[in-house]
Amino acid sequence: MIRLFYLLIFLITHTAAAEMVRLQISVNDRQDKPVPCRVHLAGARGKPVKAAGLPFFRDHFTFDGRVALNLQPGKYTYAVERGPEFERLNGTLTLEDGKPQMLELSIGRIAHLRKAGWFSGDLHMHRPLKDINLLMRAEELDFAPVITWWNKSNFWAGSEHPEAGEDEREGGALIFHRLERPIDITRASREVPSPMRYLEEVRARDPGAWIDIEKPFWWDVPVWLASGKMNSIGLA
Repeated sequence: MIRLFYLLIFLITHTAAAEMVRLQISVNDRQDKPVPCRVHLAGARGKPVKAAGLPFFRDHFTFDGRVALNLQPGKYTYAVERGPEFERLNGTLTLEDGKPQMLELSIGRIAHLRKAGWFSGDLHMHRPLKDINLLMRAEELDFAPVITWWNKSNFWAGSEHPEAGEDEREGGALIFHRLERPIDITRASREVPSPMRYLEEVRARDPGAWIDIEKPFWWDVPVWLASGKMNSIGLA
């Protein structure tokens, strides 16, 4: 009976492995060079596909332009993005049992704002530090400070590389950049003390700090703007 049990397990596992289909995805620029991208790949029921060893967030993974996946046969939808200055590629593909497939795509640029003197950045990054290099290249970002402390959490402890932080409570969210060390907001409640208290602490301690209002529709935004002590605001 035990031998029969293990035989059944082997047969089931072997059959499941045999049903997997190899899909290779390559994304090039118009000069036929691989480019990092963000890929939204989902099966027939809309379940997002994860790629082993690559950054994944909610419904997409990020890769350097080349990836190989072992997937179940079936119909898949995909969308490939490389930041707002490149076109968005959409499509569907069907994987058939025993038939490896190659998805080769070319993504084109639709704008080049650097030539007009603009820089591309993301001031609100809650992602692991180890993934940031690839994520920046996939979105073509010039800068992307990482939030390593936030309300009750502080991932900055023991780090030699100071990063950004966020005070997000009832009245809104302020993101702090260019600090020598984090501010301690772990004992704050949803309302007390006011975010302005921590802002004043930062301004007195770190004159070069950059403070960003995370969204324009928070309750405290009119007061923050009236204070004249903010540097930027996220509009979209």
